[in-house]
Amino acid sequence: GTNATIFQAEIHAIQLCAEEMLNKHFRNSRIYILSDSQAALKAIASYTISSKLVWECQNTLRRVAQSNQVTLLWIPGHEGNEAADRLAERFRVPSPRTRTNLRNH
Repeated sequence: GTNATIFQAEIHAIQLCAEEMLNKHFRNSRIYILSDSQAALKAIASYTISSKLVWECQNTLRRVAQSNQVTLLWIPGHEGNEAADRLAERFRVPSPRTRTNLRNH
């Protein structure tokens, strides 16, 4: 199969952060999630969802935001990100060949 894209890895990383906040039972906290992926942040903020992964990430973030103040921030890429990208590359997994189209109404 095909491998997950960098975009999918960025979305997955944001979702993992949100899941960690749920697992640690954060309440009444200010949570900042920083990413250098404008594409991932725009997809998460979009009302039109064309990816199951983005939809799941949005839902997880909404659950965290029910009892916390959650802010997603873009930060410019910087030297050193190459090492993070190489590490992410090691953990790429096959992506499904089908695409799920979901929309918020």
